[in-house]
Amino acid sequence: MQNNSGDFYPPQLYAQWWTLLGLCALGVVILWILWVFWLTRKKSGRATVPAIPPAPVSVQNAYLQKIDEVEALARGGKISEREAHQRLSLLLRSFVHEVTGVDAPRMTLQELRSAVPAAVADAVALVYPAEFGVHGRGEVESSAQAFRQVIWGWN
Repeated sequence: MQNNSGDFYPPQLYAQWWTLLGLCALGVVILWILWVFWLTRKKSGRATVPAIPPAPVSVQNAYLQKIDEVEALARGGKISEREAHQRLSLLLRSFVHEVTGVDAPRMTLQELRSAVPAAVADAVALVYPAEFGVHGRGEVESSAQAFRQVIWGWN
């Protein structure tokens, strides 16, 4: 830029505090991004199964009776084998929820495997073909017996 006398003015320099302010703002943004990644990262390692409290005998007996009722309905032809397996699965999942507080009725099989004893997930996996398969065939009596074993051995 020129003045009236034809001399040039030297360029104006920014104050040093603007540079420092810019670097601080950049540092805050970087720290925020790192913090977000730290909070949302996947946890490494397998989830540990929490300590399982013993089931009260009254709760065990109530669910064993409900299993007997479902088995009798299926034997009498009042419900299909598929529906019987779905009810049995829900009963076992509800039992686990009542005893442990784990939201088992809403969990996938993979989530069950990491949250409850292996016997529960194995029993639920046993009825998956009959519960979700094309034909929905399976022996209700053997499935009911497997579920009873899980409930009996819960302590």
